[in-house]
Amino acid sequence: MKVSLSPLGRAAARSPVLMSHYRWVLRALLTRFAAPQEPRGPPAPPRPLALTSREREILRLLAAGKTAKPIATELGLSLFTVRTHIQNLLRKLEVHSCLEAVVCFLRGRRVDPEPPS
Repeated sequence: MKVSLSPLGRAAARSPVLMSHYRWVLRALLTRFAAPQEPRGPPAPPRPLALTSREREILRLLAAGKTAKPIATELGLSLFTVRTHIQNLLRKLEVHSCLEAVVCFLRGRRVDPEPPS
């Protein structure tokens, strides 16, 4: 099998010192990046997140199809406060939209239904 050298490799081939260094660098790269990966066990199941009671309440209302404005009206909160709770929910659940948060809630993943009393 014929291997084509890069311009650096061709220059190194003309000099024993450069060739030695070139081989050393190539060997180090291959050892680091081409080494077989150790098999890892199955991923740990995600831990339920401890959401505040208000966050759980807002998540339930989102799951019922309500948006931020009706939620604010129903709970007697400002729209800004509800949006802040929603942002905190998205961050804690590591999702990017309310729809993803609702899917996590409905599938029972990563959401602690009720805090321990």
